[in-house]
Amino acid sequence: MSDLYIADKYARALFEVVDADEKVSVGAVLGSLWNLLSSDEIYVKLLLSRASPKAMSGMILNTMLDGMVSPLLSSFFRLLLENNRLYLLGKIQHKYQEIIERENGVVVVTFTTAKKASNRELELLSDILRELDHKVVNLEDHTILSGFLLKIDNNLLDCSLDRMLHDIHKVIKNYDIGAK
Repeated sequence: MSDLYIADKYARALFEVVDADEKVSVGAVLGSLWNLLSSDEIYVKLLLSRASPKAMSGMILNTMLDGMVSPLLSSFFRLLLENNRLYLLGKIQHKYQEIIERENGVVVVTFTTAKKASNRELELLSDILRELDHKVVNLEDHTILSGFLLKIDNNLLDCSLDRMLHDIHKVIKNYDIGAK
């Protein structure tokens, strides 16, 4: 199973057990904890590494979280630790945030280009999408030679050079020279 699949399962399970009025604050706690842990090299080595001894990681985690998070979140973090999944916290936090946005009707728009889009390009895209309650995520993919991929929810618009060359290849391949 892929890490994203596993992270999605944990995020959905957490979302299901959290009270409706606490869902957003739980997302904020996940985000804050992830930012704290991922920004410190020592935390990364001691807590987010798969090789860290559980006993030591558990002691550090309990000390950090003592009285700072709800019993539910504390149990959730201990479950991640027990199942050697604490390293997935960033992906779980991201998936949890996606679930909240989906529940609130926010459409996630993924704009994938060979290099990061400029602020002006992102503004133009946002202007086009102004009728949607949306969030634009700009991804960099160096396999794209030119053009872009635009994904709105589950709909993909492929305007990459690779796609255009593929379409031209299909036309040429299907062209019957003997028909002239």
